[in-house]
Amino acid sequence: MKLRIYVDEQHEITDKENGVKYMAIASFFLFEEEFSEIVNDLIRLRCLNEACDDWYWDFKDCPFKNNCKEAWHDLNNSELHFVNLRKKSSKSKQEISRKWLNYFINRNKQNKSIKFNILYLNLNNLDISKFGRRRAIEMARKRLHSIF
Repeated sequence: MKLRIYVDEQHEITDKENGVKYMAIASFFLFEEEFSEIVNDLIRLRCLNEACDDWYWDFKDCPFKNNCKEAWHDLNNSELHFVNLRKKSSKSKQEISRKWLNYFINRNKQNKSIKFNILYLNLNNLDISKFGRRRAIEMARKRLHSIF
């Protein structure tokens, strides 16, 4: 049994009461045999045209050009991160994320659940010197600073 771990969401959170900083990393776990099906389903759900049941990355390939717009393809080709979704996000991004959440909920109702995990690392307790040679430590520090 092979398992794929998909990690996409990460952000920093500061506890307002004590100033402790945390890195939150969200991931979900898929069995290898389900991976292609789920990823293809999520891609297909990017299309907001009710008459279409597929997603075409390039507008020129879309068979529903008469009921579609190139601007919609451009909007829907962007990355979606739930941490960035706000009322100011485009209606397309909000709708796609709603469709994705409903997809996960419906899979769960059919006993085809997808396992999620959110890991919180207390950055105040992280001692970077415990992670190897000096050069490796500097590279890790630069990576952390580029994330935040």
